Amino acid sequence: MSDGPTSGAAPEDRLKLAFLGDPNSIHMRLWVGFLAGRGHSVTLLVAKDRVVEPGLPESIAVETFTSFAAGRRVTPASLLRGRRSLRRALAHVRPDILNAHFLTVHGWNAWMSGFHPYVVDRTSSSTPGRREWPLCSPG
Repeated sequence: MSDGPTSGAAPEDRLKLAFLGDPNSIHMRLWVGFLAGRGHSVTLLVAKDRVVEPGLPESIAVETFTSFAAGRRVTPASLLRGRRSLRRALAHVRPDILNAHFLTVHGWNAWMSGFHPYVVDRTSSSTPGRREWPLCSPG
């Protein structure tokens, strides 16, 4: 198998990946597009109140859920509602790995979901283009 960006994963090596993050972020779009281009099944988990702008590759699936912070004050009830909604979305997608891109809301959602394994990563805003080591929960 070639290491080039256009080579695909062998069928037995393909992963079902779910991503939590800003669906309109250039970082997210490049990351999921690269992985889908390598033959992996990629789903973006997007809060229902977010608009996904045109230009997302057709090979990327989008699954919506109700975020715990969906335009209202965060309360214990909204946390439970958001957790239940995200768990349903994850049960539908059945990913091998959940990746939360950025620590704030998306990392919190990954932790609240109870799904394992998950990875939380971020791109440091103070050092453009520099990738930080992800925080992992192996399950």
